[in-house]
Amino acid sequence: MRSTRPVTILFPCILAYLTAILLGTPAWATDYQVGPGQAYADPVSVPWESLNAGDTVYIHWRSAAQGGDYHEKVNLTRSGAPGNPIHIVGVPGPNGERPCLNGANAITRTVNSAQNSTYYTGNQARGILCFSEKANGSTTSAGASYWDVSGLKITGARPANSFTNSYGQATSFNYDPKGESASSGVFIDRGNYLHFSNMELTNNQNGFFGSSDVRSGQVPRHVHDCILEKSLLYNNGAANSYTIHNAYVELADMTYRWNYFGPLVAGSDGTHIKDRGANVLIEGNYFADANTTMYLDPPEYSEGWMDQQPGFTTITVRNNVITKTDINTYLGFDLILTGFGNGDPTHDPPVPPPIPIVRTVNVNNNTFILTCSQNTNWGVNVFDVSAYPQIINFDKNVFLRCVGAGLTPSEIRFVAKFEPGASTATVVNIGTGNYMSYQPTVYPQTSGQYANGSITVNGLSNINQLANMTQAQLESLLGINLHDPSAANYGRFSETANAWFLAHGAGAALAPLAGDANEDGTVSFADYQALEANFGIFDRTWAQGDFNGDFMVNFADYQMLETTFGQSIPEPASLTLLAAGILALAGRKRR
Repeated sequence: MRSTRPVTILFPCILAYLTAILLGTPAWATDYQVGPGQAYADPVSVPWESLNAGDTVYIHWRSAAQGGDYHEKVNLTRSGAPGNPIHIVGVPGPNGERPCLNGANAITRTVNSAQNSTYYTGNQARGILCFSEKANGSTTSAGASYWDVSGLKITGARPANSFTNSYGQATSFNYDPKGESASSGVFIDRGNYLHFSNMELTNNQNGFFGSSDVRSGQVPRHVHDCILEKSLLYNNGAANSYTIHNAYVELADMTYRWNYFGPLVAGSDGTHIKDRGANVLIEGNYFADANTTMYLDPPEYSEGWMDQQPGFTTITVRNNVITKTDINTYLGFDLILTGFGNGDPTHDPPVPPPIPIVRTVNVNNNTFILTCSQNTNWGVNVFDVSAYPQIINFDKNVFLRCVGAGLTPSEIRFVAKFEPGASTATVVNIGTGNYMSYQPTVYPQTSGQYANGSITVNGLSNINQLANMTQAQLESLLGINLHDPSAANYGRFSETANAWFLAHGAGAALAPLAGDANEDGTVSFADYQALEANFGIFDRTWAQGDFNGDFMVNFADYQMLETTFGQSIPEPASLTLLAAGILALAGRKRR
């Protein structure tokens, strides 16, 4: 159907692309090949301290016979440029294996030690792949910005593991009993416009960590604009700790998109995402069972800056598959914990009074698959709310309760109280487009020890009850996969082919094609119009035509749209989440 593809922007796009090549991209941009038989044997040989915009570092996978994992750390302090980032590309093995940076007994590049450090030398112990400013560098620097990182496995940021820092000093990864200084696979304390895709972050304290800080007496850090997508995060966290997570973030404009959040380490009471930022988008992810799926918290160290950022008043949680199983009994039985608390001056560090902003949390088009029974968890709270007023809009979600024969499904309760003092100023609006597997009584909130105060729940009677059915019957009615969590279509509907979804519009959809800006399942003229309106503009989103995650709408995005124009998402057959995560970027061309 080539004749139906958009053409009006083609020649301006080509002209803009050629102009960018001639004027925007340095002619001296360099490729660095790392690995067996390559120009650089290992990552510490790469001159990270002198990379420039447009440079690309390719790190090749190594077999065990070739040396296996790279037991090396990398501290990044250089920056690319808008629309022209520095790239790190993992080149996979023959079976899709990602090249691995392993923190155990790792070494760090010691050439130009300050440039290969973090701003505070001690923060080298905070992560394996670190984004910062050089040691004792500019207090106003944004740090390592405009990077695109893909295809790496990062593991081993554990306090039991030691490493050698950029000054040649032996040390170990940091662990604070409160969890506030725990080490991470990816650590960001200075850096903006960072894009991560096809990553595998496993067996670290925090898998992914980024933070901002504007406290008095501290050198300010304003970290913003980061995308984490199509990546695997699992087996992070720490036993008996609720402060260490798969991802722990306090930055502005954070997007978590189409990731697989697998189980945390055994015994962990942490969560998949703990976010304290502004303009947060949590979209298209798969969440395995966890103590709590996500904490949507107030800023901790960035209050006074974070709450002034555009989008701070809104959090969006959409198109995710969220599960709760009978595998574990947890401290909490909550899916989403959200809101600002009353403050606690006795806490270490002190928790400030709540920010006087009423935040809105929009939770739409998610599929909740609950295979937990009352034998293990009597009930599951959809929301656990803190005291300060907020608005929660909840619509077009699907709850599917599937338990074994002879078991009674856990009750679904919409709200619990995390702290005393919650009032009717907190409002939960339940829309008319939600569906639930049969439950005789739908409870607005818990009772007993958690019933501190009362909130306003509107529309509880709007929930549409499905008949009392088995898992197989639900699969037949809805036309979706509920038996194979490893499959990419687990709990997801085809927006263009599923009859139940077309009739009801509820639940999570399949991942969009590249070029589908409005994510309606088809790449059409409406998507082209979004790209055209934003062409050549930096700091754009997927909805505005940035399909490759470099924050710029350019010719590369047009090429992606042009390739898929007129196509709709097919129903997947056997693609697994793990296989999707392992899809190699070996054929990727440097922009």
